[in-house]
This record gives sequence, C-alpha cells and structure tokens, in this order.
Amino acid sequence: MQTRGEGPMRVALVGVGHWHTPFYLDPCLALPGVAVVGVSDPDPARAAAVAARAGCPSFADPVALCAQTRPDFAFVLGRHCDMAASARLLIAARIPFAIEKPGGISAAEVADLAARAAAAGCFVAVPFVFRDSALLATIRSTAPGEALQVASFKFIGGLVERYRAEGCDWMLSHATAGGGALLNLGIHFLDLLRALLPG
Repeated sequence: MQTRGEGPMRVALVGVGHWHTPFYLDPCLALPGVAVVGVSDPDPARAAAVAARAGCPSFADPVALCAQTRPDFAFVLGRHCDMAASARLLIAARIPFAIEKPGGISAAEVADLAARAAAAGCFVAVPFVFRDSALLATIRSTAPGEALQVASFKFIGGLVERYRAEGCDWMLSHATAGGGALLNLGIHFLDLLRALLPG
C-alpha cells in the first residue's frame, strides 16, 4: 500500500472507545514505518486517553480527524451504529481502511458500504481473524480433502458484564449495537464456513 508521501505510513483510528482498540493500536505503535497520526471517539475523554498513549491528537469525530491528519490508512472501530457513517466518510475521501465487524447495524447498511467501496475503488478489509487462526488450519489438516458435511461450533465469549467493564454499555442496546451474539460473535463462524465450503 502506498503512502501519500515520504516517511512512515500515517494511520488513524476511528471509534477508539471500542474494546478491541488495543488489538490495533499496540501493533501500530510497535511497527517501524507506521505513525499513528490521530484518533477519534464521540467520548472525548476516551479519545484523549488513547491519544496520550499514542502521542497524537484526539478528535470527537472522524470528519475532523481525517481533515486535519490526512491518514494513509484507517482502522474503524466504535459503536456499530456509527461504523457505516465513518466508512462512508473514508470511502468518499478514498482513504483505505479496515473496519471491525459488523460494519453497521443492518445487512442493507453493510451492502451499501460494499457497493460504495467497489464503485470508488477503495480498499476495505474486515478482520475476520478466524481465517488466519489455528482453528482453520486444524480443521483443514484433520480432514484434508474431505467435503464438509456437518459443522457445529460453540464459542463462549464471556459474560455481558465485560462490555460494561470496558465502558462499552452500547453493546447491550439494540439501537446502538444492532443485534446480539450472532451479529457480534457468530459472524466469525459464518465467515469460517465461507472459507471451508467450496464456491
């Protein structure tokens, strides 16, 4: 991926109040050739705390973040109800990005993002981490060449109290999260089946 000029790749993080922020921030801070140039979150205190750790400015919204920092790449996290608006902004600005799943609160919202990104030729990725996990490799090595007939998955993600502990109470509201365990965690297994099944 090309940067817009000389120097390190300029990375922005949108919606840093999300509990997955360390999974993105920590590698960015450790990688040579990457500079975190700004972070945003509707909660200014959460944005400021992450910005202090990253040594960059914080913003209350992604519009100001992108306008003032001009990132080469962005990671979109945050409340599910805010993700699509952030993605539309980045697509319109032709800023490549990775967006946390589910990317929105409805299939129609996410389908619209896919169409917009394709029309704009904008790179967008969704980090379905099971595709690069030992689980997928184990399934493939245990039954090489066998057609998948039946699959059953059980994933225990923890108690809902973990969202409150992380300051992400919004995950407990249909209006801001868009759904429950299937949308938040089950989507990984739907994607895993796509990776395992032919076609």
